[in-house]
Order: sequence, then structure tokens, then C-alpha cells
Amino acid sequence: MAAIIVLFMVAGSLIGWNIYLHQSKKIEPASLDKMAYPLPQKPSIVVLPFVNISGKPDQEYLCDGITEDIITALSKTPKLMVISRTSSYAYKGKSATIATISEDLGVKYVLEGSLRRSNNQVRITAQLIDAITGHHIWAENYDRDISDFFELEEEIILNILAALQVHLTEGDQAIIWRKGAKNIKAYLNVQQALQHFRSFTKEANFRSRELAEKTIAIYPDYVAAYRILAWTYWMGARFRFDSSPADSIKKATALARKALSMDDTDPNLYYLSAGLNLIQRKHNDAIKDIQKAHELYPNGADILAFKALVFNYSERPSEALAAIKNAMRLNPYYAGWYESTLGVSHQLLGQYEEALKAYKNATNKMPNSYMSHARLAIIYSILGRNEEARAKIEKILTMNPNFSLNIWRNSQLYMDKAASEIEIKALRKAGLT
Repeated sequence: MAAIIVLFMVAGSLIGWNIYLHQSKKIEPASLDKMAYPLPQKPSIVVLPFVNISGKPDQEYLCDGITEDIITALSKTPKLMVISRTSSYAYKGKSATIATISEDLGVKYVLEGSLRRSNNQVRITAQLIDAITGHHIWAENYDRDISDFFELEEEIILNILAALQVHLTEGDQAIIWRKGAKNIKAYLNVQQALQHFRSFTKEANFRSRELAEKTIAIYPDYVAAYRILAWTYWMGARFRFDSSPADSIKKATALARKALSMDDTDPNLYYLSAGLNLIQRKHNDAIKDIQKAHELYPNGADILAFKALVFNYSERPSEALAAIKNAMRLNPYYAGWYESTLGVSHQLLGQYEEALKAYKNATNKMPNSYMSHARLAIIYSILGRNEEARAKIEKILTMNPNFSLNIWRNSQLYMDKAASEIEIKALRKAGLT
């Protein structure tokens, strides 16, 4: 009995000490006056990249995996506003304070954590901070066998939702919990494939494809592997990485259909399907798919941005403008193609000065993109700033001597051919042949 009492006293001391450590760490509160964006009515959160404290570079895939899985799960509920992965990862390896991150992104809550794997054991710490008060509202340490990794992820997500007082219906839960891997090797292969895919180069795309194929061989029921493999074929077709774009589209379409037959609740599969339909100029099907993706993933910034792109090409620029602005809110550190999409919306609405500003921003973010410079040439030409338009064409031809009106026409996916011809006329006026 005495031994049992001692054990309870020690356990209680450890729990108390853990709580004390978290609560005693002073965090400077964020200032509402310094917020880059007004706080939304619903809880807003950024999930920072989990820190790899193992000292082993290969464990980065596991850290990235748990970070992205938490972001994805939280992003599927409309009851939260969740900052995108891209903006979250802008702080990876940096020493920004909780207050600064909160103010930069316009969020109330910040989740941070760390991970260490040693052989078959994994230790994860996570803490949820109310940046406005500077207080921890939840913190926990976990020591588990690596075979329990996926169950542990779900436990952490449920604890975060409970701390944020977000109550899920059975329907919500069915959408949030993915039909994911139960094989850690397959899971890590997919994380590595994703990292290569996001490099957006021909070589990295092929490496991503190899890893996805390897994963399917190990774990043939893993939906994410089929999705990534399909995306590599889409990328190969869109950017001419593959020798036969038409064959790549067929392969991507078949893979997407197979994956959807395995899991029809995966928003990224509808996103992929929208991309495949758009590239084949099936605009109505693309609209249907991207709207389904957004319904399943309301906080998906890239899905919203792609929705804007689809709507621009489908004669719906006003809706596109609203979508791209929402995407920028969810992803403040957005990529250059967001700005380009914003510019097209303004251009189609006849708001040429706003389009010019957006295209300049896009070019600043993507200085080596001749397509971005081409958009600037178009808007300069439309505005009658002919010398600047011609200078842009000259610059483009130094970057890509083979660039032509025909290449531009084939790259644009407008439902309304008149919209494409306006751009062709502007480029011709600027000196492109």
C-alpha cells in the first residue's frame, strides 16, 4: 500500500511539474492592433512545422507528415479557420515569436510541437497556445510505439478540437478521418514523394513518380500514393515533362478514378479531377469537381485558388475574384500563381490597373517565369503602354526564344475564345509573332 501511495505521489508530481513547465514559460501576448488581418468570428489556428529533435535528417519526413496530417484534418471542418501549409512552413527553422506569428497571419491560436523517433519508439510533444492571452490551453507529451503512430495522430487531433471547443457531428468525423496508410514505410515513402513533387522540376517529378509506384507495390490500398502518382502524370502533361502529354492525361485520369473508387471523401482527388478536366477543356466538369473539393476542404487555400483559376477560364471572373481573395487570406505567404490568377480576374472584369498591380507582384514572385512576363506584356498593351509591352516581349524572347503566339494560345484554357483572342491581339501588338 505504501509503495502504491508513493507511485501516485510521484506520478502526481510529474504531471504537476509538466503543467508548471508549460504555464511558467512566459509568452508575450499578440496585439490585436498589430494584426495583419482581422480575426474571424470562428477559432483561427496555425499549425507550425513539428521540430525534428532526433538529429536525423530522414526523420523530417515523419515531422512533415504529422504536421500536414493535423493541418489537413483541422482544415476539413468549416468550424475553424486554418492557415495553409505553405504559410505555416514559412516559419520553419526561424525564431519568430508566437506573438509575431499570430499578428502576421491574423490567428488566435498557435500549435507547436516536436518529434523524436528512436528505433521503434516515437516521442511527440504538442502544445496549443492562445496567442492573444499568451497562455497554453493544452499541452501533452506522448511516448508510443511507432506502430501506434496513426492512432496517436488521431488522438492529438481530437485533443486539439476539444481544446478549441469544436464539436464534430458523425458526418464531420467521417470526412475528417482519412482512409490513410497503416504501414509506416508506405507513409514515409509518400511523404518523400510529396517533397520531390513540390520541387516542380522534371527530375523531381520523375523521382516522385518512382516513389509513388514503389509505395503502391508495398501498400496497394494506399489512396494517397495513387493520388500523387496521378499528379505526376498531370504535371508531366501540363509542363511537357513527358514525351506524350495525351498518354499522361489518360494515365492520370485512370489513376484518379481508381483512387476515387477507394475513397470518395478525399478533397484532393476532386481537385486533381478538376485539373484533369480543365486541361481537357471540360469546363463544366472542372467546376463541379472543384466545388466538391472545396465543400470537403473549406480551408484548402490551393483548392480555393484553383477554383478561382477554373472560374476565370469559365467566364465567372467575379466568383473567381472572391475565391482568390479567400485563398490569400488562408495562405498569406501565397505563391506567385495566386497573384497571376488575381490579375486575370481583374483583367476579365476590365479592372486593368488592379490587374497590372497583381501581374507585377506575380512577376516579382516568379522572375524566371516567362508566362508571368507575358501577362504583363498583355496588360501593358491593353493600357496603351506600348514601349513597356514591347520591352517585356524582348525580355521573354531572351528567356525563351521559341515563345510564340501559338504557344500562348495553346496554353490558355478559356471557355470563351474571345477572351483568348483579346490576349493574342495584345501580344501581337506588343511584337510577338
